[in-house]
Amino acid sequence: MGGLCRRQSRGGVLGDVSVSSPARTEVDVKSIVRDTVWTTASMLGMSRLARRLNRNRVRILMYHAVVPDHAPFQRWTHLPQQSFEWQIAYLQRNYNIQPLAEVVACMRAGEVVAPNTAVITFDDGYESVYRRAFPVLQRRRVPASVFLTTQLVESQQLLWTSRLFLAMRATKRTRLLLSDLRSPGADLHAMKFPELVFSSVAERDAAADQLRRWLKYLPDDRRVALLAAIEQQLQVSEYPDFACEFAPLTWDQVAEMKLSGLVQFGAHSQTHPILSRLPDSQLHSEVFGSCQAVKERCGSDGLHFAYPNGERGDFNEDTKRVLQRAGAGSGLSTIEGLCRAGDDLFELRRIGVGSDMSKGRFAAMCSGLESGVKRRMGRL
Repeated sequence: MGGLCRRQSRGGVLGDVSVSSPARTEVDVKSIVRDTVWTTASMLGMSRLARRLNRNRVRILMYHAVVPDHAPFQRWTHLPQQSFEWQIAYLQRNYNIQPLAEVVACMRAGEVVAPNTAVITFDDGYESVYRRAFPVLQRRRVPASVFLTTQLVESQQLLWTSRLFLAMRATKRTRLLLSDLRSPGADLHAMKFPELVFSSVAERDAAADQLRRWLKYLPDDRRVALLAAIEQQLQVSEYPDFACEFAPLTWDQVAEMKLSGLVQFGAHSQTHPILSRLPDSQLHSEVFGSCQAVKERCGSDGLHFAYPNGERGDFNEDTKRVLQRAGAGSGLSTIEGLCRAGDDLFELRRIGVGSDMSKGRFAAMCSGLESGVKRRMGRL
């Protein structure tokens, strides 16, 4: 299964490569403290108690990519395979893993779902879902849903956030002068960091994250133009060897996973913009285009949609109405929490699973303990 790793030029076409050795990562003190708190809470039985109290709620887990345990980079969205395997084993021991379509149908009917129901979802449509997650799902007979950024699957281009991260890793330059960028509509005076300086891997990754946070909330046409200008200034002709870990699925891989009967496919827009910031014509194109592509390739039964970025403000009532007209049965957000019958099916909460998650915190999140505490503290 799977295939050779593939090299990505700055323009986007993939070719063959191999994965290199791991790089050092910095210790995140805040993450250690947080994980210690939730591990202690789980050891004291608080996660088990929360699981019993929330047994009639649904936890929808959100994954992205699954990478080798010793990958030469660390991204929140790219979960080590060993972590994914123990998480699936944990879910099977403690929860009732169900297909998303069946759970949504139950919620729509106002019925109480099976006790301790869990749903597994993947956003974006990374190829590593096929290479690393799918074999685990097959071996354990676990259902899942994958939300496809359809134009990227069709063109085999990388997600814009991946292009930015890889370009920062690959460039030989050690600084980026944003004031030198030439892009239509660029508000250079609003930039909080007109110059970025980076030499170490950690500094490059931090710079990529800083740029991503800034670019993400720009109007879509400005984001596209400025990303191209940044890539041009970084002068990257070839991405690192591990670029294959950011590659999209192919339609053949989608077809094989669908044929297994375990994996359902949904839409995640065509190019991954923030939908609430789009003009009406582009919003319709992104939603209808991606939904139609999934229907044509995977069938029209039980189509669901995951909002790109998916935080509050990234979708609105107009977005929901467009989704319904496009034939989507639900809209999944990235707002943290559990779901239950009676919830807005076009604003379903999820639990984001990242590479920085300890076993104790995973247990606390799945049980609803963490989101419950955050809600009482006014953080949700």
